Amino acid sequence: MLALPALLVMLASNRAGAGPLSEVILFAARTDRYTQIQMVRPDGRDLGLLIRLRGDCRQPDLCSRTGLVVFAVHEHGSWNLYRVDLSGRNLQRLTSSPSDDRHPSWSPDGTRIVFETNRWGSEELAVMNADGTGLRRLTSDQTINRFPTWSPDGSRIAFVGWRQGSSDLYTTPAENPDRATRLTDNFYADVTPAWSPDSRHLVYGSWNHLRGFLAVIGPEAVPRRLLQGTESASYPAWSPDGRQLLFTARTGNGAALFMVPVEGGSPTLFPTPLFTAVYDLVWKRRPLPW
Repeated sequence: MLALPALLVMLASNRAGAGPLSEVILFAARTDRYTQIQMVRPDGRDLGLLIRLRGDCRQPDLCSRTGLVVFAVHEHGSWNLYRVDLSGRNLQRLTSSPSDDRHPSWSPDGTRIVFETNRWGSEELAVMNADGTGLRRLTSDQTINRFPTWSPDGSRIAFVGWRQGSSDLYTTPAENPDRATRLTDNFYADVTPAWSPDSRHLVYGSWNHLRGFLAVIGPEAVPRRLLQGTESASYPAWSPDGRQLLFTARTGNGAALFMVPVEGGSPTLFPTPLFTAVYDLVWKRRPLPW
């Protein structure tokens, strides 16, 4: 018979890897006048609204430790940040500015949020505490820095920088943003990076003015294109087990979600109905209930 500590470890391991019950997919979708945050299990069950507000809701991010979702809302002519729990309750406004605060991303421990803001002129990166206090500017190079995303190990922040007419991927130490490293340097428009669960690779969308595709880049700093079936792919997200990529693409008269193996292959249609438009995919584990 297993000792109690060993049994608890085994049960926790099974629960954490339970797939659809322990994971959730969040995305922004337009079904009527406004874009709202939707949530669904990875097997396509329990599709529904996380929250409905009078304004476009975009760019959700889930903290797997706290179960809180941070997202951007467009209202009264500007974007501001809010947070809510996975039940859709306890809504809290985090920023209130005539400028635009967008693309929030949680630190893995749930204590801070990095985001994009133009409150200092051009789009720069800033960080604040989980309750909206302690705002601190991260970048100040007077260029355009967008789409920040915190690595799962907490050590780095990836973002997209616009320099001399092209957009490329960069990473910077989370505690020393002056030491940014450029990852891509080409004539493509590289956007919307998303970290692998082990913090070693980034998947992102890339456009060469003729077509788009997904690409993956890792420590070797050599992009690997996923061309088959991802020609119109946008907003990729990595599965928590590191094996699948989720993305959205136009199909027929609407937009749908698709999955493709990280190693490449033919995408498969995700079992949800068509939406008018789909953006900002996130696939993460929920907090364990103990």
